Amino acid sequence: MDKEKHNIEGNVNYLSDDFQINNYVNIFNKLISITLCNTDYNFDINNSYLELNFVSDEIIKEINYKYAGINESTDVLAFPYFEDNNLDENVQFEDKFMLNKVLKNNIGEIFISYPTALKQSISHNHSVLNEIIILTIHGLLHIFGYDHYENQEKIAMQLKEKIIFDRVQCNA
Repeated sequence: MDKEKHNIEGNVNYLSDDFQINNYVNIFNKLISITLCNTDYNFDINNSYLELNFVSDEIIKEINYKYAGINESTDVLAFPYFEDNNLDENVQFEDKFMLNKVLKNNIGEIFISYPTALKQSISHNHSVLNEIIILTIHGLLHIFGYDHYENQEKIAMQLKEKIIFDRVQCNA
């Protein structure tokens, strides 16, 4: 499978009016491409679509509670929508979160809390853009089948995140 020839497009949405990141859709599409070239996935992504949603802490808390049963905000949530996902068949995602699902084959959505990313960037002593890139990569890896429930999975996922982040920095 030649990963370079797959047609996958990303879109960035702002579900809060408190912030906006200029040209992040271009960065998101670059992140998708670099992630695809550095991961293994077992599903067809031709003519696929991914959504990245920047949200407030309140919105991500609502989503986290509704779909994970965790009543707190978090930094990033990812929901794969491709055919072989392991989500409970009874879980129905609200249309307000699947903003462009009718336009193309939407294979997933990532939600990033911008306020949490900002706080984490300060505590990690790097830019908010770098923190958002790290969170986006983390979400993309979840979309493409990576998890971190077991220690070995966590180590493997962290290694992938570092490899992809380093490649993004080289291509910046």
